[in-house]
Amino acid sequence: MLSIAIVSYGRDSNKRSMMSPGIGLELIRVNPSSFTMGSPRSKTLRDKAEGPQTRVGITRRFWLGKTEFTQGQY
Repeated sequence: MLSIAIVSYGRDSNKRSMMSPGIGLELIRVNPSSFTMGSPRSKTLRDKAEGPQTRVGITRRFWLGKTEFTQGQY
């Protein structure tokens, strides 16, 4: 299972990473972009939940936790 938490939205275009105040969680900047989500039909052992492939666009910059975090940090 993949879990993503958007922690903070930043406007400082020069920073690539920062520390979250209070919990010491390192955040990385994710810039607007697009990517293909899902696995191609030709992939060996592809699960039904991995398709169909879909083009996804990220329209706004956001900050994302660099690593997993504990329940205590949450």
